[in-house]
Amino acid sequence: MPAKIEFNEQEMGERYIAGESSCTLAIAYNVSETTIFNRLKKLGIPRRKSGPLPIYDEAKICEMYESGMEIQEIKDETGAKSVATFYAILHKHGVKLRLQRYKRDDPETHARIIELRNQELSHQKIADIIGINRNYVSQILNLNQEIHLERKRWQKSISVKRDMTIQEMHDAGAFIQEIAEIKQMTPVEIFDALKRK
Repeated sequence: MPAKIEFNEQEMGERYIAGESSCTLAIAYNVSETTIFNRLKKLGIPRRKSGPLPIYDEAKICEMYESGMEIQEIKDETGAKSVATFYAILHKHGVKLRLQRYKRDDPETHARIIELRNQELSHQKIADIIGINRNYVSQILNLNQEIHLERKRWQKSISVKRDMTIQEMHDAGAFIQEIAEIKQMTPVEIFDALKRK
């Protein structure tokens, strides 16, 4: 049996968050799934619920989005627990994402986004509260050239610039989810871009 290899735990955690299964990661790093779960626990990353993944009619999802429905509406209609899968489906089929139809030019919405961000809420939480697309929240908050990423107290704060490449942001210490919000892409797209390097 090949020897176990040392691996970057943060990278492994980001890959798991981006959607890779524990089984795939165990094979990639030549360790057991138990090791993967132990490292995820150490990183504070919750384990995904087991069981068969729901199967969606991808053509129908694309059709719903292209007809004008928002991702949140599609999620609600299908009973899904997360919108991430739908972003991945749209990306896979080359469907161009659009800005939120509602509230996108409303100054009061802009002010509310900034107010909620000052309360240290995540982009996703702000989007859920206001009822808009998370990418739009990111767009409003990232108008400044330099972005300060506030982390938990025990993690260092970092600064990245919007014109940095995905790889440069990652090298500077930004997490995949953070890069996805800045670049207005899905975590899966970011991970794929880094993997191609």
